[in-house]
Amino acid sequence: MIFTKKTTSLRLSLQKTLSLLLGILMVLYSPINIFYLNTPIIGFIEIGISLYSFYCFWAATSGRVKTIQYYTLAGLTTFLIYFAAYHADIRGFSILWGLTLPIIYYIMFGSKQGFYFTLLALFPSLYVIFYHLPSDFFISYRAMTNYSLAHFFIWSLCHLYEKQHYQDKNQLHKMALNDALTGLKNRHALEKCFDKLEQHSAQANVLLVDIDFFKRVNDQFGHGIGDYVLVEVAECLQNHVDRNAVYRLGGEEFVIVLDKQSYQEAQHKAEEIRHAIEHYIFHNHDLRLRLTVSIGVACSSPGGRMNDALRLADTKLYQAKNAGRNAVYV
Repeated sequence: MIFTKKTTSLRLSLQKTLSLLLGILMVLYSPINIFYLNTPIIGFIEIGISLYSFYCFWAATSGRVKTIQYYTLAGLTTFLIYFAAYHADIRGFSILWGLTLPIIYYIMFGSKQGFYFTLLALFPSLYVIFYHLPSDFFISYRAMTNYSLAHFFIWSLCHLYEKQHYQDKNQLHKMALNDALTGLKNRHALEKCFDKLEQHSAQANVLLVDIDFFKRVNDQFGHGIGDYVLVEVAECLQNHVDRNAVYRLGGEEFVIVLDKQSYQEAQHKAEEIRHAIEHYIFHNHDLRLRLTVSIGVACSSPGGRMNDALRLADTKLYQAKNAGRNAVYV
């Protein structure tokens, strides 16, 4: 479908622009067909489509657009192109407008539906060419071959562009939600997680994990070793909970969101993590390090804000720090 939560502003902008261009184009062509080419039926159809195109443009601009509107617009445009090509003199080359259909389909519907619609659009074009050219089979064959090659060329360009656009969008989405160093989800992803939990009024446990004396590691061994420690801690956390539940909040702080465990289970999991890291040896070449973490644990209230739970976990974390570190406070 076209309009989902994942619809990009770029595609919506392209759809609005296409609606406007189609409307203007139909307005320009309709008087030519009515008064000059003496094909009033085609002209009045163009007027109707132009009005509908302007309506789609208005709906998209005002935020009232619906999926069915662009399916209807694409269907009407396709019908007009083939209707005009079938009834007009073949020497006017009206059928060449069929080569714009792959562009229209891919802009409106993306790569998957655009692929199938473009494939189907080829057959009526070949039908019009074959039955409207002179009876010389060789001429019809050449015309159909050339048209098909042009159709496939434009089709390939549209498909390659859409695939590249999809890959770029996914890469940007990944960069926006993932921490570049550890590969964990970042603070932006955590906010989205909190929003989703709040929308469903779900309770969740928040574990705020902080590496003790991490600044000493950077100062004594350099930021390269510090980065290595962060990556290792991230992997250790993912080994004990669902990897999608772990977030890097920033610096040496990590957040774990557990929405399927009880508060007591979350406390046990926090103690398990603390114990595992305490006995973990961080080794890099000849370097051997032992580190500890402090963890604050809090649970959101029913229907409450998740950021309140995070602030409470932060308070518990500071209590663990003040009590000597390497501790879990609930």
